[in-house]
Amino acid sequence: MTFLSPASAIVALALAGPALLLLYFLKLRRRPARVSSTMLWTQAVRDLQVNVPFRMIRPSWLLLLQLLALLLLIGALGRPAIHGAAPAPDVAVILIDHSASMSARDGESGGTRLEDAVRAASAFVDEIARAPSPPAVVLVAFAATAEALAGPTTDLRLVRDALGRITPTDQPADVRGALRLAESFAPVDADEATERARTLVVICSDGGFESGEPQAVAATEVRFLRAGPVAGEAPPFDNVGIVALAARRDFRDPAVVRVFARLVGPPGVALPAVLLIDEREYDRMPVVLADDDGSGVGRASLTFEITTRQAALVTVRLDRPDLLGADDSASLVLAPATRPGILIVRPDGDPPGDWLLADVLRELDPASLVEVGATRYDELGASLLAGIDLVVFDGARPRTLPPVATLSFGPGPPTPGLRIAPAEPRLSSFLTWQRTHAVMRHVSLDAVRYEPAAWLSHDEGAAGTRFEELARGPGGAAIALVEDRGVRRIAVGFDLARSTWPVHVSFPIFIANAVDVLTLRGEAEAGVSFRTDEAVSIPPPPPRAPGGEPVNLGVIARAGVHRPTAGVVVAVNLLSENESLLRTADSLAISGRPVAASQPGDTPAAPREVWPWFVLAAGLLLAVEWVLYALGMRVRPR
Repeated sequence: MTFLSPASAIVALALAGPALLLLYFLKLRRRPARVSSTMLWTQAVRDLQVNVPFRMIRPSWLLLLQLLALLLLIGALGRPAIHGAAPAPDVAVILIDHSASMSARDGESGGTRLEDAVRAASAFVDEIARAPSPPAVVLVAFAATAEALAGPTTDLRLVRDALGRITPTDQPADVRGALRLAESFAPVDADEATERARTLVVICSDGGFESGEPQAVAATEVRFLRAGPVAGEAPPFDNVGIVALAARRDFRDPAVVRVFARLVGPPGVALPAVLLIDEREYDRMPVVLADDDGSGVGRASLTFEITTRQAALVTVRLDRPDLLGADDSASLVLAPATRPGILIVRPDGDPPGDWLLADVLRELDPASLVEVGATRYDELGASLLAGIDLVVFDGARPRTLPPVATLSFGPGPPTPGLRIAPAEPRLSSFLTWQRTHAVMRHVSLDAVRYEPAAWLSHDEGAAGTRFEELARGPGGAAIALVEDRGVRRIAVGFDLARSTWPVHVSFPIFIANAVDVLTLRGEAEAGVSFRTDEAVSIPPPPPRAPGGEPVNLGVIARAGVHRPTAGVVVAVNLLSENESLLRTADSLAISGRPVAASQPGDTPAAPREVWPWFVLAAGLLLAVEWVLYALGMRVRPR
């Protein structure tokens, strides 16, 4: 017999035991009275002696019965249980883990952990096939998501066929989702206790889940059939993996790209890391993993720097064989530092090409630079936007707003999220500006004078918009950045012709910063990659209209470089520290109690709580104690 909650019983015994004994030590207060003789007061004398403090307690059947009853009640608080054979379930749910760590080549027979898990599940199916009344079986394979492959069925041939179709993935494991799916197959019964007593969940996995306690599950029994080596105090498994990868273009020079990677593995391991550009070796550096935080896990970070304005496939590869190959390389698709197409919209009658704004934009070497009047822009509309990444409104106020980034001077077109308040046109100066913002970096506005056309503020009624004040004048924001559904728009609340800004040294710096930020050329993620548990989306096929919806390819469960269509490259990576560490477990914590690893064929034992019998026995003893007390208090005739 075992106690499932011994702490409760110990605390109750420490409080209730002394309290019961103290009742027999209490001294009663009595009123003194004179009597002629104590011959007839023998019982009173004995009662008086019993109530003397600190006197040895005399043997008493009542005290013995009370102590036994108290011990039984305290034992019931400790939830006593006896182990016996678990009842046969109505439904057996088999959960097969086929996440990335299950592909580690350290199985018992020299294969992978997944092969061990499938063999254990097959042996369990053979075990229940020999039962007098086999339960209905459900087979679930889980990694990032859980999927029922067979059942509920009593035809075990279907289960064996589904076991042979399970394939490895490079995804992280989500055991919580698998247990939630297993619960959905529990038989529905009005009696909750009966429902728990009819479901068996069998987890075939290495147990290296990221969460310490998956969750509670409504089942009589949860069995854990471990695949892989026994967990213990041994050092980390012989595997080094890439768990993070990113690339950024330099803000000042978008041709410079820095590639960042982070590794985990056994501490002290030294290995070469290789950078590949379009599958050709570009650079190589040595890496040593160090345990800097005392966790027993080695970590290292590395940075590569390349110079290219072209699109490229960038791959970081570890030149060292280990137990898992899915995390030995990681790739991303480097987007080109494209030259933006720019459209300038001016008021009708304003001659093109004679203003400094066009000269500054031309010095940025755009892919195209087109100037039109406001009326022509309204007439042609979307036909002008082919190949255009940025529309500059130089004092023009057209009726429509383009679906691409905009930079406007003066009142500008109506912009969602931007409230424009007319301003008195008098010479003003800037009071403050955000020097750390990417648009205003290295921009000094101390000597700039202007006549405001409008003061800018956020229109709170426009849902889904974000407003940033970049520079402020005496009446409000003079320069602002608004983001509407992913499209950025910069508004300047005065005309360039009514300011000294165009001839100031800060003007070309501002224009270059604004173009970079609006077209996302600098200080943005330059590489695109997906994790094995993320949905993959690619740009729409040509001809690509502005604002076209991307094509969703769904989740790609295997890491690597994929080419779904001609000219399209997709990089999919594992990037999971928990999977790369290849942890195993000797037990799982489910429903607040440990479930130790077992093997197929082990006779399962389930604890049965017997505390109701303890309570019943205590009640019977108290009844006997009451009868004895009543008999002792009965007045006998003389």
